[in-house]
Amino acid sequence: MRTSHSEIRRKIVNEKGNITDEELFASQAFGAYLADLAENASKRYKKPIRVKTIWDLSPDAMIACTNNRAILVNTGNRIAMSFPTTTLKADSLVGSLAHEVGHINYTDFQVLGTHNKALLEGRFYPKKPRDLTPLEEKALYELEEYFEEQNPDALKMVAHLAHDLVNITEDSYVNARMCQDFPGKFKSGIRLNQVRKMDYSESITAQIGAGAEPYAIVRNLIFQYSTAGEINNLDEYTGEYLDAFYSCAPLVDECKYDDDAKARSAAANHMLLKLWKYVKPLIEKAKEEGFQDANEEIEKHFERGAANAPTGRTRPPKSTGYSPPDEEEEREELEAAKSAVDYETERIELIKTEEVGEGTGGGVYKNNNYGGAGYENCGSDIERLLDSISVMPIIPTINC
Repeated sequence: MRTSHSEIRRKIVNEKGNITDEELFASQAFGAYLADLAENASKRYKKPIRVKTIWDLSPDAMIACTNNRAILVNTGNRIAMSFPTTTLKADSLVGSLAHEVGHINYTDFQVLGTHNKALLEGRFYPKKPRDLTPLEEKALYELEEYFEEQNPDALKMVAHLAHDLVNITEDSYVNARMCQDFPGKFKSGIRLNQVRKMDYSESITAQIGAGAEPYAIVRNLIFQYSTAGEINNLDEYTGEYLDAFYSCAPLVDECKYDDDAKARSAAANHMLLKLWKYVKPLIEKAKEEGFQDANEEIEKHFERGAANAPTGRTRPPKSTGYSPPDEEEEREELEAAKSAVDYETERIELIKTEEVGEGTGGGVYKNNNYGGAGYENCGSDIERLLDSISVMPIIPTINC
């Protein structure tokens, strides 16, 4: 071990409160603690990991990300620091770490890359969507016209939107795998963060009132549902955005726990067709304004998860003994996490959507001005930080 875990735990439960969050979470010892946890969770798959931490309290700062070789965790991130107690904050940080370890352990980066490359080239992967409604057939025809046109900005928008949908369901998959394989502190942290993400979600009417892009509204509902099995519809909105979400929910259910990453790519392709009414204007906007400008506008309205999208090139080890989680058990675990939060702070109850079928190192780099990482910049930001910071070597550790 790189640090004393018992000493870290003692500081976490420090009742006198004479240690500030920054003194604890921005310390080299806490970074080393996270590095130990990550290595212990990845060594069964023989995947070496380097862990780096930063301390950044700015509202838009990144939370955590990975490039499949290293993990970067912002120990001052808004999710963790929103909890009222040091114990819950520490649990949240472990949950963010666990999520990134899950990507390294279980994400098929080759499938992700192949899917993205195919759409950028104007073709489908793993296959063209089938069993479509007449409206979806029309959408497919129009999408293939964009493929034939080969406008690079249009294709970038198609690939970006699809990749984002894949990331949403991929997050659910790696969380499920980590909770199954590591049912201790990793599971507790993951569930805690799932609850907090829903606390930060906006209702449909709030998004409409804020002038959110129609596509972003439906996309955010998909994100909420895939994350925690519920959506924020406190205002009991009824209308086209909810209908569009319900049309996609079965695809989310079918793919988010599938052991084959291709299922999530196929589901994302199909969802683009179901949401074509909202997707097509974004493609046209990208053609007119360029992908970068059009994308910046739409992403202003995207709800963010507890971590940035992963990047990498490798494939996961062959699955052994994995089975999709029991949904009732998962709901009970989320309720338990909610109770833990409710005990410390008030929490808004959300509208459930269970009836959808019916309708390495541990050093810390303190950077208070760090601007965060966007989805597309995660890998380069990790490389930049790791290149500029000395990293402790990976060494065998002992479970504690």
